[in-house]
Amino acid sequence: MAKSNGKKKSRSRPKYKSAINLRKIGIGYGNLAVTTNGLFNQNPISFVLGQAGDGSYRAFGPSAGTPNISLREIFQFDTYKNPSVEGGLFRQIGRNAMDNLPQMAGGYIGLAIADKVLMKVVAPKFNGLVRSVPGLGDLVKM
Repeated sequence: MAKSNGKKKSRSRPKYKSAINLRKIGIGYGNLAVTTNGLFNQNPISFVLGQAGDGSYRAFGPSAGTPNISLREIFQFDTYKNPSVEGGLFRQIGRNAMDNLPQMAGGYIGLAIADKVLMKVVAPKFNGLVRSVPGLGDLVKM
């Protein structure tokens, strides 16, 4: 067995590219959209901005009491009032999940298939095109 002379062997660090991966951003947003639509009956932007059932955006104020749940109602769960659901906010989220379960499963399966197709078919051609544009090849990839 060789002696180490008391020094640790230096390890070379892998070089990570700083390019933005558009495929991962798109699939991530798709997963976010499926989740917020399935559990809260909202798209991600309406969920964060607090869209009420009537289509208006109000970040503060009383709950609309509809199955459309926003981030505001998550933080103010004690003020959520829906007369058709006993148990409040978390019962409504559970009801939304059960009602939207087939759509959520289809959305997740579709996104997984789309990710594989994009990676095998579209990404090589897209990355080749982007690399041919000077200065853009280091910024964006798929």
